[in-house]
Amino acid sequence: LSRRPPTAMARGPLGCALLLVAAVAAVAARSCFVEDLRTGPKKFFLPADCTTLLALTTIDDGRAVALAEHLPGSSVDHLEFKANSIGAVGTAAIAEAIAQGSSAMRSIDLSGNPVGEGGAIALASVLQQNRAALTDLFLSGTTDGEGLDSGPPIGDRGAMAIAVALRSNTRLRTLDLRDQHISTQGALALGDMLRTNTHLELLTLSENPIGFQGVRAIAAGLQNNTALHGLFLSRCGLGDTGAREVAKMLKVNTHLTSLGIWSNEIGDTGATALGEALAVHPALSKLDLDYNYITHAGAVALGMGMYANPAHPIRLLSLESNPKLTEPWQKKAFELAFESDPGLTVLCCKPPPPKQVATAPRFVFLMMLAICAAFLVPFTLCSRTAHEDPTPNHGHDLATEESVVVAAPAAGRQGRGRVKIAPLPAGPSSAGVQLSGGPVVGATGRAVLF
Repeated sequence: LSRRPPTAMARGPLGCALLLVAAVAAVAARSCFVEDLRTGPKKFFLPADCTTLLALTTIDDGRAVALAEHLPGSSVDHLEFKANSIGAVGTAAIAEAIAQGSSAMRSIDLSGNPVGEGGAIALASVLQQNRAALTDLFLSGTTDGEGLDSGPPIGDRGAMAIAVALRSNTRLRTLDLRDQHISTQGALALGDMLRTNTHLELLTLSENPIGFQGVRAIAAGLQNNTALHGLFLSRCGLGDTGAREVAKMLKVNTHLTSLGIWSNEIGDTGATALGEALAVHPALSKLDLDYNYITHAGAVALGMGMYANPAHPIRLLSLESNPKLTEPWQKKAFELAFESDPGLTVLCCKPPPPKQVATAPRFVFLMMLAICAAFLVPFTLCSRTAHEDPTPNHGHDLATEESVVVAAPAAGRQGRGRVKIAPLPAGPSSAGVQLSGGPVVGATGRAVLF
């Protein structure tokens, strides 16, 4: 749209808006809301041209069974029943309908439903038969981060059933099992599946307590995997030990492009290990490390790893809400570590909180206080010129901030930062500053203070 198609209708902002509205209307015309299809308490009429079946919050097991009867032979290829009340019975009915002959079904989204172990096992049976054309399966316990309690999770048994099915399945591309109470046993089964599966491209296991052993199994399964491109393990309790296992996997795996491990209590030790992996991984372009405990040292280690990689694959590095990266001087040093990396296009680092602007009552009070002081303080105060030191200051103003050149650590590069300059005691002296083991920069007659 930004290139302005040559058609007369598409010229200008109004034409672009009309095209956008027309595209949305075309998609909506082939989408059917279950609430509009109901002809009785549990009876539905499914149009022949409906390709996307949507439901708000009205579908329970009984209505899911009634709808499943219309799925075989229909043109529905996308089923989106988020945050409903579909349990194991309704899920089993949908799975049976797909297995019977709904070959058009490509995507099923049952996020936020109490699918439970029984529903997961029923879907795993369909996947294991490898007859359905299903490519995307979303079974997240919550919907869009809303934190809804979806009822019984699929747990380890459901995850193990799906893992066994995916050993022979050759069609599923996306699997979302976020927040389903999967622990070490389920993660071990999924990691074993990743050793042989050559078709799954996106796996989400965030908000599952898989722990270090589970992360280790997933990482081991991905060392020789050439199909998976996206892995999301946020809020899985990785810690620095789990981050090291992920880094070990990245040194061997060459196909992963997106990695999300935010909110895992990862510190500088884990960040340093990940930085070493970034120096050799040829394909990773997105790395999400938000809400961890990474400080200035870990950020510099990540930057040095990115800078050392000749391919520069990283396009997005997110380090928001790492509390030790919010101070201005640390943020500046962090930027210096990355300024020479041509591959980095987006850098997410949470800025310091904005300065508070004085409210109107406070401003009026300060003005009244200043006026009173102007009238009460005599204008004949003794001048301080007689008591000033007559010795001129031949140097810079040492009480202010000025720009100096500092050396980036372990890279031999220079960048410009903001530091504070303070005077030293009288007499010939020199001082220096050293950044994370880098070279010392001298400052004759002044001390560089961070």
